[in-house]
Amino acid sequence: MIALTLAKLAAAKADKSKSSRVPGEIRFVCTPSAIATMYLFNPLTVATTLAKSTIVFSHLAIVSALYAGVSGLANQAIMFTAVAAHLSLYPAVLIAPVALMAAVSQKQTQQRWLVGNIALTLAKFAFATGALHLLFVAVFGTQYFMATVDFTLRAADLQPNVGLFWYFFIEIFDEFRPFFYVVFQLTALAFAVPVSWRFRDDPLFAGTMLVGIISALKSYPSWGDLSLFLGLLPLFEELTKYLQYSFLSTNLLMYGVGLAPVFWHLWIELGTGNANFFYAATLVYVFGQITLLFDLGSAKLRRELDIHYPETRTRTVIQE
Repeated sequence: MIALTLAKLAAAKADKSKSSRVPGEIRFVCTPSAIATMYLFNPLTVATTLAKSTIVFSHLAIVSALYAGVSGLANQAIMFTAVAAHLSLYPAVLIAPVALMAAVSQKQTQQRWLVGNIALTLAKFAFATGALHLLFVAVFGTQYFMATVDFTLRAADLQPNVGLFWYFFIEIFDEFRPFFYVVFQLTALAFAVPVSWRFRDDPLFAGTMLVGIISALKSYPSWGDLSLFLGLLPLFEELTKYLQYSFLSTNLLMYGVGLAPVFWHLWIELGTGNANFFYAATLVYVFGQITLLFDLGSAKLRRELDIHYPETRTRTVIQE
């Protein structure tokens, strides 16, 4: 289902972006079927499937929200975003690009109407998310909120994973934990508005960047989160030639993914390593994602410059 929705998203995106081209550009177009195939046969996707991870339901809601937003189905996009936020909390940041998609689909260009439409979208999202939580609280009792949202925000379970939280909060003194909980969670959530506003002309790209930020900075990440981010990247094949650090980010991700199971085996099963080994692999893994995010954002900005000022493409930038 995720691969099929990705293919539909690629087709919808291709129809929307025909006018935004660099003059004289020769592009390699990645077909929707190729995008779906790359996602399906990604080793991280295969590993997520074999592990029977429930993160795929959140991913399906995320991709469906992006597809509905690009297709101009504002209410469906809001509902899918609410479902994704209900399942995994952090996808709530995607409401920012979804709100921009809703405003664009209704052709609201004046600032007053644009702000009003975004506010209406946020109100609908808050209502849908609140209704879902109240429904589950009514079914499962008052402990539901503590076992889901509160558990995620407080990072109550500090078992080792591929995220940044567990090692830091094991080492820190208890009296400082509330402050750093706020700092870490705000770091993951605070990018929603600035990223969405900077790339407001392409809300789908803003949504893809936020998916990558969630994958790197959430409290309980998994390799499945990275597989979704990598699955969305072929939608922007026009940025490939603008990437400057693709070799570095690819190697960092490969080393992080490859070394983590090895160091886990040395630490937990053989007892010849320690937590520093595994956390070092985690840092490499997260740094690879952040490098890719910065490179992708820079490539998008450079392409926008080439579209608006094509005469600058042949100029050499000299830093003094």
